[in-house]
Amino acid sequence: MIVKFCFTMLAPFFYNSLFRSVRNATLLNPIRRMAIVLRNYLAKLRLFNRNIRFFLISGFLSSLGMSFYGTLFNLYLKESKFSTEFVGQMLFFSTLGGLLFALPAGVISTRTNQKLFLIINSFLYVLSSALSVLFPIQNGILICVFIAGIASTFSGIVSAPLIMANTTDKERTYVFSLQFAVGLAGGAIGSSLSGFLSELLKGQGESLAYGYRLTILGGCAIAAVGLVPLVFLKIQPLKPEDKLTISIASIRSLNLRFSLKFLASRALIGLGAGLTIPFLNIYFRDVYHSKPSNIGIYWSLSNGAMLIGALLAPLLSDKLGKVKLIVSSQLLSILFMLGLASAPTESLALIPFLIRVSLMNMSTPIASAFALEMSPKKEQGIINAMLMLSWSLPWSLSTLLGGKLIQNYGFYASFISTSILYLLSSVLFYLFFRNVEQERKVERVAPLPTSLLQK
Repeated sequence: MIVKFCFTMLAPFFYNSLFRSVRNATLLNPIRRMAIVLRNYLAKLRLFNRNIRFFLISGFLSSLGMSFYGTLFNLYLKESKFSTEFVGQMLFFSTLGGLLFALPAGVISTRTNQKLFLIINSFLYVLSSALSVLFPIQNGILICVFIAGIASTFSGIVSAPLIMANTTDKERTYVFSLQFAVGLAGGAIGSSLSGFLSELLKGQGESLAYGYRLTILGGCAIAAVGLVPLVFLKIQPLKPEDKLTISIASIRSLNLRFSLKFLASRALIGLGAGLTIPFLNIYFRDVYHSKPSNIGIYWSLSNGAMLIGALLAPLLSDKLGKVKLIVSSQLLSILFMLGLASAPTESLALIPFLIRVSLMNMSTPIASAFALEMSPKKEQGIINAMLMLSWSLPWSLSTLLGGKLIQNYGFYASFISTSILYLLSSVLFYLFFRNVEQERKVERVAPLPTSLLQK
């Protein structure tokens, strides 16, 4: 039923696009066509200013280092004899701090030095992540990941308004996608290295947990180097009219109708993701008995798959439109989620695993750009905070439930639950926003009022 519904929803999205693609393919040599696409893509990249370039370099180094943590920390906890249920509790606390401080961070980010705000919180994120490995006791881990969650949320909230302030409509979608892509590239390299390094560093007679610890700490050191490019950012102070103030009038001025619809659809994605995605490395370990080095390779390949999706996303967005791209990529990902759940062997599971992660994450930068383009400049910080909150709150709650669900009923139950929630989100998003982009185009090309023409 789910598979049939997905195909029914996707058919009208791709019919016209595929027809045009086939027609154009007969008119242009494929190599020439690819050269044109590449030239247009590079032309967009040349529009990036100095701040964006330093910001992307920092993002790459940070993602490279912290991917060691992301790939190995769950495995480190399991190797240190912590239960799967505690892993779920840890994931809940890692987002709890961000949940509590997301909205205040959205306001603070519009009223303070954004450069200093970004550097301090990025440093706290790296430091608290390192401390969670150095002090492997339950309460210590929960406190550290709680602080890391706050710092990560603060950094993420200020990032999107920074991009909006340093881009124009011409290259903005490409910057959001490339920010996502360089993070994935760093993550792919880091994930690939982390599994091998953990086995290499465990030493003679030492436990695998020891190798995990040294590898994660090395990754944190790399992420700390990623703070250096942020020092070279030159950010103009915000104008008084662009600073958000909290009052009854300012709350009423928010586009609540649009925001609530967008947040509801993203909340369902967060709810579904938390039930399954944080436990996928444990899924490969427990179901397919994968080695740490293999898991590292798989996560590296998954970052590579997401990288390809992120680079293709702005091109597909130009062709299909943001809304259709977001919905179609999410619907297609459900099919491969179900394929991953039913794969009988490790090698067969890898194929749907990679395709699913590419499709599902293709929509992430496009959705961020779409939401912020619909918001005034002074509201972008708070809107970005609300976006993060709408995803991380359901995600944190569902990770808490996910650990118990998997422990009591197995992974298949979590995969099915995630697929249903993704499907519901995609349907709602399409129903809410299917006409928004066309309406904006009409507004932009609307003729001037007669009174202005007479002047």
